[in-house]
Amino acid sequence: MKKNTNPKKKIELEDVLTIMQEGFLKSDNRAVIAQKEVENLTTMVTKNSTEIENLTIMVEKGFTERDNRADIAQKEVENLTTMVKKSYTEIDNLALMVQKGFQEQSKELREFKDEMYEFKDEMYGFKSSTEGSFFEIKGNIKNIFGKLNSIENIQEEIKPMLRVLKYNDKDLDKRVTKIEHKLKVA
Repeated sequence: MKKNTNPKKKIELEDVLTIMQEGFLKSDNRAVIAQKEVENLTTMVTKNSTEIENLTIMVEKGFTERDNRADIAQKEVENLTTMVKKSYTEIDNLALMVQKGFQEQSKELREFKDEMYEFKDEMYGFKSSTEGSFFEIKGNIKNIFGKLNSIENIQEEIKPMLRVLKYNDKDLDKRVTKIEHKLKVA
């Protein structure tokens, strides 16, 4: 057998191995970065969901307060009616009081209605901004999956080269062992 004395071939093999090791390290780093991006996006989605739940609770409280005000107003009207039946002399004063109470209730209901329209507008604005965020998150996730797929494709392309290098390494080991055995070095 011919002894391989060409040091250039050995250096090229070592360079190829070094380059391949660096490539695997870069692939691992990209995968870690992609995983962190996915975790950050998941946190953002959870935060947005919590904000939506809090706003829903606020809306429900607003409706409950409105219903309580209506019950209070109804009870006031009933009390005033009872007073009118008991005392006809105070009818004019009671009528003025009832009218004033209705005006205040009407004013409060108009204010509440205006607040509800403002809240509705804020909810639509929040919905619009959240939808944009969700589309952006979806785009980022697609981008991450694309990068992961390209990393997998690169790894698949490297696998055959690794098998060849592994085979060449075993072949060279066998040859060196035979030469050492013949020279009785080992």
